[in-house]
Amino acid sequence: MGLGFSAMAMMSVQFFLTARFPRASAPFGIDIIYYFHRYLAIIIFAFVFLHFLIIRFDNVEALGAINPLDASWHMSAGRGSLLLLLLLLITSLWRKPLGIHYDQWRMLHIGLAITAFLLALGHIIGTGHYVAAPGKLWLWTGYTLFWLLLIVKIRLFKPWQMHKRPYRVIEVRPERGRRWTLALAPDGHAGISFHPGQFAWLTLWNCARCRSIAGRGNPRSPLDGVGTRHNAEALQDWTIGADALREALPEGIFRLKQTHQELLADDLDALVIYLQSLRVGPPTKEN
Repeated sequence: MGLGFSAMAMMSVQFFLTARFPRASAPFGIDIIYYFHRYLAIIIFAFVFLHFLIIRFDNVEALGAINPLDASWHMSAGRGSLLLLLLLLITSLWRKPLGIHYDQWRMLHIGLAITAFLLALGHIIGTGHYVAAPGKLWLWTGYTLFWLLLIVKIRLFKPWQMHKRPYRVIEVRPERGRRWTLALAPDGHAGISFHPGQFAWLTLWNCARCRSIAGRGNPRSPLDGVGTRHNAEALQDWTIGADALREALPEGIFRLKQTHQELLADDLDALVIYLQSLRVGPPTKEN
């Protein structure tokens, strides 16, 4: 049982590791934090699987029926948590070979992690033998509420705060080696205190769901080389869904593109300049 409780504690820590709290991540760097997050996930799955195997061979009666329709709900919750942890590992370690786009994987990852955590919690509470004492029950209740509130803060409150502090692209500068520099300016707020060596995460439109650049994104519609195929006016019309394209596009896509007409003029100009800079074709095995 110690393996199960240890795995539950480590599952909770996983949410803290991905919260990117500055004081926690600054001494190590976010890259090391995420490597640790990955390897800890493997250890968690190993602990939970060993927990299942030990009971399977040492106390098989405790497992009860395997069929969820006949089994007790808390045992089904435990098995479900184990399966979701396995799915989390598979989709995370082999995301690219499986062809899962990053944006879709990220939402899937969050959903699977939270569901696996809640199922594991239900398994512990439903079993009841080890949390029946009032002190232990209060301890695990408070422990669970703390991590649930942390999830709400990270996945709901923090994105809401970030949405209220947008930035505008004021310049796109082409650099060497198919790289570009984006100059950003805070829009309606004072910005952040930035120091040399820091890096920031940018949340952009979900362009990569439909398009790809340099092999990243949806491979069915690469933007590589678009700057040599269309002039600035055509790129702008295509971006904002000009009326002339109504018959050429499906209705849903046309309406989606027309929402881009709300972009500020400077932002739209910067986007067109960037698209014009894409003058090299998509990557191949040769290049």
